[in-house]
Amino acid sequence: MRVIRSPNSLGKDSFFSPTMAHPTLWLPKSFFYPIGNTPATSLTEYIPPDVDAKVLVLGCGDFRNTLYTIFSDSKLPFERALDFTFCDVEPAVLARNILIYTLLYDRADEETIRKVWKIYVDVFIDKESFDLIVAQCTKLVDLSSSVERWGSHPYGTFIKFCTEDTMVTLRQYWGRYLFKDRDAAAAKPAVLKESESGRASGIMILEYGLLGAEHFKHYWKHGVTDVDHSEMNRATHVNTTLLYSSSGDALNIHYGTHPISCFHLAPALAPTQEHPSTPAKSMPGIIAIIKSQFAGWCSAFHHRMTDPHLKANVKLRFFAGNAITFCKALRAVLRGGPLRTTEYTNSWGCSTIFFAEDYLHNSAQPAPLSFNVIETSNLADHIGFLNILLITSPLLEQTPTSVLFTHCLVGSKDASRQHLSALEQIGVDLPLISLVFGLSPERATSMFTSQSMAQEAMASGLNQSLQLFEFNLWRTSAPAAAGLAQTFTCQPADLARTLFKTYLSLFPDEGFAGYKDVGKPGYGLRHHTRDSFIYLLSLVKDSFSGDWNVVMDCIMLLVESDRTLLVGLQNYQDLCRGLHLADLRKVMPDPNEFAVHTPNKHFENWAEPIPSSVHVGLVVPRVKIQKLLDEFKEIVTPCLQCSLMCPGGQSFFTSIQPTFGRVEISGTGAGKTVIIHEDQAGWWGRSDLVVYFPAPAWMFVKWAFKELEVGLSMFGVSAMNHFIKTLGLQLCIFSTVLTDQSRTFVLRDRPRLASQTALQNEASAGPPLLPSPSPAEHIPQQVTLKFGESRPSSLTIQCLVEDPTAKANLADKSTKVEAKSITVTSVEVSFKAFKSTLHFPYPIDHTTLVTRIARKSSYVEIEGRILSQRAVDIPVELKPFPVALLDGGGIHALGMHYLALDALPSFRSPLPPKYEHKWMQPHFSFSLMEEKEKAKAKMSLKPQPPSLELKDSLFNIFSRFLGTNKGNPTMFHLSQPADGVGTYAILFVSRVKIDLTAHTVVADACVLPFSYDTCSLAAMHVAIRKMESDIRAGRLRSISVQTPEEERAWWMAYLPTAVERCRTWKHKVDCKYLTEGAPRGLGAG
Repeated sequence: MRVIRSPNSLGKDSFFSPTMAHPTLWLPKSFFYPIGNTPATSLTEYIPPDVDAKVLVLGCGDFRNTLYTIFSDSKLPFERALDFTFCDVEPAVLARNILIYTLLYDRADEETIRKVWKIYVDVFIDKESFDLIVAQCTKLVDLSSSVERWGSHPYGTFIKFCTEDTMVTLRQYWGRYLFKDRDAAAAKPAVLKESESGRASGIMILEYGLLGAEHFKHYWKHGVTDVDHSEMNRATHVNTTLLYSSSGDALNIHYGTHPISCFHLAPALAPTQEHPSTPAKSMPGIIAIIKSQFAGWCSAFHHRMTDPHLKANVKLRFFAGNAITFCKALRAVLRGGPLRTTEYTNSWGCSTIFFAEDYLHNSAQPAPLSFNVIETSNLADHIGFLNILLITSPLLEQTPTSVLFTHCLVGSKDASRQHLSALEQIGVDLPLISLVFGLSPERATSMFTSQSMAQEAMASGLNQSLQLFEFNLWRTSAPAAAGLAQTFTCQPADLARTLFKTYLSLFPDEGFAGYKDVGKPGYGLRHHTRDSFIYLLSLVKDSFSGDWNVVMDCIMLLVESDRTLLVGLQNYQDLCRGLHLADLRKVMPDPNEFAVHTPNKHFENWAEPIPSSVHVGLVVPRVKIQKLLDEFKEIVTPCLQCSLMCPGGQSFFTSIQPTFGRVEISGTGAGKTVIIHEDQAGWWGRSDLVVYFPAPAWMFVKWAFKELEVGLSMFGVSAMNHFIKTLGLQLCIFSTVLTDQSRTFVLRDRPRLASQTALQNEASAGPPLLPSPSPAEHIPQQVTLKFGESRPSSLTIQCLVEDPTAKANLADKSTKVEAKSITVTSVEVSFKAFKSTLHFPYPIDHTTLVTRIARKSSYVEIEGRILSQRAVDIPVELKPFPVALLDGGGIHALGMHYLALDALPSFRSPLPPKYEHKWMQPHFSFSLMEEKEKAKAKMSLKPQPPSLELKDSLFNIFSRFLGTNKGNPTMFHLSQPADGVGTYAILFVSRVKIDLTAHTVVADACVLPFSYDTCSLAAMHVAIRKMESDIRAGRLRSISVQTPEEERAWWMAYLPTAVERCRTWKHKVDCKYLTEGAPRGLGAG
């Protein structure tokens, strides 16, 4: 589904380009995350293997996922293009990644990989590895001296910098890694706090046991991953790539870092075919296996990047900066804006994002501005789930294959350890998200997932943790109609109430209701500002076809009368400023109405009308900042805000932009400007702190400057807990009146950075790079949304009949109109000589469909109640395993990730005695537990549902293959003897493999479905006789799996998806799935 966007929304005025939709944090020091804490995964596994990938990775972290993605792709016979865009706020992460990418590009021999391993994971390394860092960084410093020099080197063909500033910043880190004038052998790192980690073991979580905890202690004691004493003795030099980060030059790695968590430990803990020494009983054995994994990834990367036929279609692009502003800048250029955007690079600092020429639409190889894969890691934990959706949804291509990942840690609701899904904590109802963003979470639209959560549940129990890692992915709301444009309408008051409910949920710490969560994981973290809400309202307005003014009337009345947010009204002016400038509500007084009687000479010489907003600045003395830095050494990150005290009361403003440096003021009146000369030493320098923010202009025109006091303060639970003794109850860092011209300023235009000023006017004045978005070619489909009990309850779509013959048929009262559900999101409307499919943006309950026929007006209206996320129960007729057809030909399995079977380790055959009971029973029991309990509660004495019968049969197949047959090749007959159908399919299982990224198992098998056509083939009879002979001779084992009639239909629906996700061939033009659909039928024969 394609969401209608207004060409002028979000950003037509430079004022509505807020510094962040996230609070600015006090951030003198933060933890360094140079090494990941989850096993490597493939970034392309949820799109078909023959579809080119444009991947945006926000909060990218280290390089492991990139290497594993290329390794997995190398096991498939496709040559798709891979274009990665990596964004991370920590430049040191990107500097390390490029260092290792370039090392592996040059060579991937055994000795190089050994050194790269140490550079990646060890705090202490041997001299040879340190020398390699120095040699490669010397080379990188030289090549990055200019954009032209970098581009002329082979590295420049595949490593691209999104901005020149990124290259300059990373060059500084490569220079620091040289460790000039310092002795790397004498450096002594700190030992950080111990912690525990266990996700990497996957299905073998119970086997991991105490080994992991003991090795964690070893790593932080010795700074070396290897446990071999000779390796530890050789580690005499500090690894400088782990020493430097944006927080300084002291070892600041997060205290939970444990390098082996980045790898797949299950192949080391299970008896695998590829490693005869498994299962490993000790840490040296485990480390040997994960080193082997790493070597395989490195070799695959080197071969792909140096293959003359494939290297040109791999690009690695890098941006060092804030994910929120990066996405907003990409969207601005996508919509035709100039390469120099108004978005800031980081939450601290004044540099703005100026894209490289690759982002010109007429570039030789244009960089992607929209993507079919967006991976956000667990960034939702750091900037908020809603913010993730706000910034990424406009960048996700509206195709059936596109996917957005929003994984996060979820906390327990209470001591019972019942975890509340992150989807229930976004603050916006999921059906409304689907309408506004054009996205739906797979968790809410499917009964099944190929990702196992069993290891998470077991890890949570083992560690007595209240947190659980939740896997969430989003796809376009109507995959079968990805290009369909939709708008919605509803009662304005209902929409206003639900949006106001969201407003309250974004700021729980401003009211007493938030205190009920004290002590829970994540309590006190503030992720939203009023601009988050404004950004959401802008997207809602774009999609809403009703009377927006009435919606805003209701919202403003609710905000103004609310008393649940204790400081809600103190943020009112900040909200009004954003609403006004985003063209959502003209709510601010016109400052020019006060200009005649203004007591301030500041506005006397303004030749032009005073704008609705001005930029207010405050220069905070260094001594005020230094006092806090000296007193608080621990890592604490409270939120910052500016305040304005006036005769009318106090107002807070959270969209602030701080930096260290000095200000240069020139001009007067409307022409007054401020140039900021930034202090590159930042927190560790001696400069004052300069902070500025947009505010309503009328306040500064109405009252005298001597009556206005501007200040910088902290707010939130973290600030109260740590700084109240030092700063007092108001948590004020510094304040002064506006007449203090050495410390304050009021400007028409926002301050500029000295290093970027020379180019600012020239770049901003340039013409758009792309034409403005054209209006939709077709009238968008309108959805009517109804509410019940303050939440979305039903969706209605009109099916317009335009063909004259069809109109005449519909007008005939004898014409029968049929509405038939095709999937949970689509309904087919048909009558004589007419058939059309309506696509709903969110799943509806097919048992509640209401059909209304307007014979004279020539339309049919279908209404369905919204399907509850907790009650997703899809009958087999509605395609619970959906397979979408692609425009260019091809098929896409929507519900499950794709597999490169040859990249997965296999269980050894035969298995050691009773080995399967050590992991298989707990794994499957956890996988089925929740669904079995739901089935019991629903059906009591009735048979369990056929979907659960299917899962039981799958468990039976795995259990008997690994248990009874010890992993030897087995033929499973799927049969329905009770109804005389007999065998309807045969599964030939050759081995069982470990699905590493999904933490489960998969059977490597081929499927032979029985039909009238296949059974009549002479070759089939010959094959059957041969199989019977092999069975009698003991060369082939045969097991019958008997299924009831209802389960057979589920098997026939499931098998096409199971086969498609392992595909190693391209679909032909005459493929039956393309021409007749999949599954082709559910009946026997």
